[in-house]
Amino acid sequence: MEDTAWHTNQLDKLEDNIWYLQQFSRILQEFREDIGGIWNDQAARALNKRYCIPHEEDCTEILFQIDKQYNSLIKLDEKIKSAFNLSFQLYDLSTHVQKLIEFANEDIKRAHSSYGIYAEEFSQTNEQLPIVENLIKRANSIC
Repeated sequence: MEDTAWHTNQLDKLEDNIWYLQQFSRILQEFREDIGGIWNDQAARALNKRYCIPHEEDCTEILFQIDKQYNSLIKLDEKIKSAFNLSFQLYDLSTHVQKLIEFANEDIKRAHSSYGIYAEEFSQTNEQLPIVENLIKRANSIC
């Protein structure tokens, strides 16, 4: 489970970084609002139009996309954990199947051995049949 712990740890760090980014963005926008009444001349409007407003729009889009990616990573982390757990189950099942295969191979060896004994006894029985038939004929002829 150590492998999945690393992913979870990285997601926790990412979540913290996203939170800090959101806070810094919020602080910047609040600062702009606070100085908006003071810093309201032609140069300020030009700077806002050229830099601050696009920065705010970009930051909003970036935060949206990061949040989307973070949610995708959370889902991926859940799937990784699920796959990891399934791999343990698969290992347990494959071990069980391997034991069953070993038992089946032992049964097959016993069946081959039994078949060998059967074939030997069948052959001996077939060799004795003419003798038994001959003895039956002699017994019938005596009566």
